[in-house]
Amino acid sequence: MLSEYDPENLALALLGDTASFSQASSSTSTGRQINGSAALKFDRWYYLGFKQVTVTAVKQGVTTGVLGTDYELNTELGLVKIKSGGVFTEAVTTWDGSAAAVTTTQVRGLSVGKVEGRLKYFSAANQASGPRWEVDIHKLTVNPDGELQFISEEFGTFTLRGKAQKDTAKPAGEQFFVARKL
Repeated sequence: MLSEYDPENLALALLGDTASFSQASSSTSTGRQINGSAALKFDRWYYLGFKQVTVTAVKQGVTTGVLGTDYELNTELGLVKIKSGGVFTEAVTTWDGSAAAVTTTQVRGLSVGKVEGRLKYFSAANQASGPRWEVDIHKLTVNPDGELQFISEEFGTFTLRGKAQKDTAKPAGEQFFVARKL
């Protein structure tokens, strides 16, 4: 169980890795194209090309829209949605504003073909009953198995499936794993 989805746990569950993400600040400018200068569809979110934006105006030609009436913004993610029923048509639209500098961590899903490592398990010293064991899997391939639950009232969980690989550097009979009674 997870108390949170930290980047390393999330990368493992998504067969990915972590990397830094940086966005340089952008000074105030006018006439930035939304949707690469293609026509828009109503009630869809479009990425403005930056995160943490300050938007001073959304326009079609000389017509300036009103926030909340003609368009909605998510300034943290840098998204805009042109609302149906406002002053805009689905024509090419621009925005004026700026963006803050951003540095954070990102998870790049499916960026690694497989996760390999070593697994060492041992029973708790205060377990209620039964024998205690130590298990050492010398070489293990791990894959995500099942769905990742982002929305839940419970602790986060995800399932991994592993497969012991042969480690030819170990003595015969111990090339996959060793289990020792404690």
